[in-house]
Amino acid sequence: MSEAGVTGNPSIFASATVFQSWNGKAPASPKAFVGFVKGLVAFHDPELTLVYPHGNGVVLVQQIAASSNPKRYLKKLPATGWKSIAGSFSSEGGEHVLFDAMYSAADYADRDQREDIEAESGKPIRITLAKGEYRLDVLGTWKPDDETELMVARLVPTSEPLAKPETKATAKANATPKAQVKQAKEMKLQFVDGRFPGPLPPLDESSPPFLRYLHELETAMREVKRPVDIWNKEATAIDKGKRRFTPADAHAVVSTMLPIDLGKQPDNPDRSRVKSKPQWNQQNREFQALSDRRFVRSGLWTLILKFVGRDAKLKREWMKHVKQTDAFYRDGFVHFLKQQ
Repeated sequence: MSEAGVTGNPSIFASATVFQSWNGKAPASPKAFVGFVKGLVAFHDPELTLVYPHGNGVVLVQQIAASSNPKRYLKKLPATGWKSIAGSFSSEGGEHVLFDAMYSAADYADRDQREDIEAESGKPIRITLAKGEYRLDVLGTWKPDDETELMVARLVPTSEPLAKPETKATAKANATPKAQVKQAKEMKLQFVDGRFPGPLPPLDESSPPFLRYLHELETAMREVKRPVDIWNKEATAIDKGKRRFTPADAHAVVSTMLPIDLGKQPDNPDRSRVKSKPQWNQQNREFQALSDRRFVRSGLWTLILKFVGRDAKLKREWMKHVKQTDAFYRDGFVHFLKQQ
């Protein structure tokens, strides 16, 4: 991560008064990556979330991928392409806070819990907002360069003029560069015998929310140095009922993805295949990339099994499914289901 932010379940942006009385019960999740929920600004996913002063309002950013501080890109925000969503945000002025909705005001105030909360979710971000009514403009996915992908929205005074609609010319200018599309492809394995896990089923407008959740979660886990941190947070959220999906939702989507695809990996790289130090280093990178991808995919599946494990009948059915999948992880998956 390039900057400390909040990775909430979900993150909430609200007045300091709301923050000081928060009960730790996450609100309903907005359909888009951000939206209004009972007068609050709520995010859909546990991505790294930040808020910055901008003009007469604030910019809200979720970091999907970035090698540097997202703040540096604010001057490059496009003038077109923003879409205002229904509703408004009322501010009485003064301090506002971006925080993790999973924790209550008492949790944040508890010195014994504070260190663990900050390690898991980051420190609440405090920012001043003037009194008034604000609309929420959503830009959505924005890629200011080949190494950066952000989700962007902003709170703007309702008195300010609406952003101009995107034209064909600006849409073309904001499109993903061809070089970036090429860069996003999997690393080619030259010195390691193995196979990356296949892609998840593609998304479209009719895709169920659970499939979108899987895509967003796998992307998030692949973009960080410690995907286990995201896994732990999601596992906790599922155990506490903070994820609004049912075992049936999980089954309906994932039963079409059997057998479980974890790719293929040798026990160790074949060192006889490399003839120079650069090739040795490349083999190390390939083997690590393969290990990382398999770890993320196996983590995704164990979270799916957490949902499935909440229903006794589905759990028994999936015990049979899992026994027929990847031998390397088979026993671990079965054991995981037994513990649910």
